[in-house]
Amino acid sequence: MMAGTGEKKEGGAKMDMSLRLSMFLRSLLVQAAWNYQRMQNIGFVFALSPALRRAWPDPEKFAAAAARHAATFNTQPYMAGFILGNIARMEERAAAEGGGAAAEARIMGVRQALGSSLASIGDRIFWGRLRPLTAEVCMLVWLAAGMTCWIVPGDCGGVPAWVLLSGPAASVIFYSAVALYMRWTGLAVGYACGGSSSCGLDAFDWSGLIKRLSLAGLVVCAACIAAAAVLLLRQEDPASSGFWARLAVPVLAFAAQRAARRAGRSMLFTVSAVFAFSFAAWAAAGIINWIRGA
Repeated sequence: MMAGTGEKKEGGAKMDMSLRLSMFLRSLLVQAAWNYQRMQNIGFVFALSPALRRAWPDPEKFAAAAARHAATFNTQPYMAGFILGNIARMEERAAAEGGGAAAEARIMGVRQALGSSLASIGDRIFWGRLRPLTAEVCMLVWLAAGMTCWIVPGDCGGVPAWVLLSGPAASVIFYSAVALYMRWTGLAVGYACGGSSSCGLDAFDWSGLIKRLSLAGLVVCAACIAAAAVLLLRQEDPASSGFWARLAVPVLAFAAQRAARRAGRSMLFTVSAVFAFSFAAWAAAGIINWIRGA
């Protein structure tokens, strides 16, 4: 899916499959006990516990290691696997060497450094690119199924249930596949390069991936507009005001999204701008129809 140096490093130290599966399933709950005091610390300890129990079978030493990792921790949740795998490997090495304050300090330092760095990368990939791309996938699937009543207020009552659900289902599958892949791969990559403060940062060409996702979002958005225009051409005369009023909705939404991105505004601002332009287009269509009927 995404080639990088992480796949080469993975051959160095391979994580046991049962341990990897256990930590993977637990990592799905890394946000479950998020709190203002220490953020993801409880979820991190929960996900790391299988590795800590293997490294420190003595109950007292395990408790001490778990308490150490109960310190403040926060990162992009889908990128946590890189850190979990890395720390699991470091804890194994520390246990084999007898532990000590120096080893513990190094583990916590790597944990903190990677948490901040991977959070920045993950936010740009998932929140900044994949989340809006997911919404575009939903719209494209709806258009592919011939559903246009969501573009402007209309009667969606006659639309089959499978069509209504197809868009959201495609979005969930698309987004979840990428998120689960990153969680699963991150564990193995992190374990392979365990002990490095840059572990995961050079696993993939992150900047290239971010650029490709931005381009994909642009292409899918343009495809949505083209598909909407084709469907509207089949439904209305291009010379009518209704056709242009309907077509203005996706075009203005696209323009608002690009303008907000260039201005560096937040997703909330972008969505607000899209709704503002959409409602303006709907209002314009209503006024034109009222004038024509007067």
